[in-house]
Amino acid sequence: MDERGRVRIAGFYDDVRRPTDAERRMVAEAPFEPQAMKEILGIERFAFGRGDEDVRYAAVFEPTCNVCGIESGYNGPGSKTVIPCEATAKVDFRLVPDQDPMKIATLLRAHLDRSGFDDVVFSAEEGEHPYRGAADSPLVRAVKAVAEQEFGKPAVLVPNSGGTSPMWVVCNARKMPNVTLGMGHPGAGAHAPNEHILLENYWRALRATTKLYSLFATQA
Repeated sequence: MDERGRVRIAGFYDDVRRPTDAERRMVAEAPFEPQAMKEILGIERFAFGRGDEDVRYAAVFEPTCNVCGIESGYNGPGSKTVIPCEATAKVDFRLVPDQDPMKIATLLRAHLDRSGFDDVVFSAEEGEHPYRGAADSPLVRAVKAVAEQEFGKPAVLVPNSGGTSPMWVVCNARKMPNVTLGMGHPGAGAHAPNEHILLENYWRALRATTKLYSLFATQA
């Protein structure tokens, strides 16, 4: 990463799809409380000195590189004063539409070689192509309608999420729309030891999903 938080792999951003004006408006209109987010995450400021508005868009439209873990050396009982002979690490990339996971793996290999780390061995274990469907499709409008009906509040539409799913495999060939109806809340602790959902939200989402089949099947 450079001082701005940009991934330093040459070509990493070449294929990133630029968001449309409509998609940027969608993010701009979504509720965003930076101070509350910092408190939930337990941080005092966003990484690399990024401002609140920059973070709002980066969280949706920018890819990431994350070092999940590093292992090396001796951690057993007693002393061991030798220099470790090897180290292992796990890295993941969260990609955005039009980036190809296999191409990113190739770019990483080239980056390591150019940087003098040609002795580093790595394997690309798995990868999913990112996908973003049309936000103005009848399916999205139907989900928005049933969500607002059940939750009693305006629906918040986000062009894409940072999660991994097989949307590209299912939808890309026919450019199908896709949408995920969320039922979490800001303090749900996603992927943390205390991750949870509220039962009332669960039942609301279930009722909304049931109504979706009828509405989507009958809307013009």
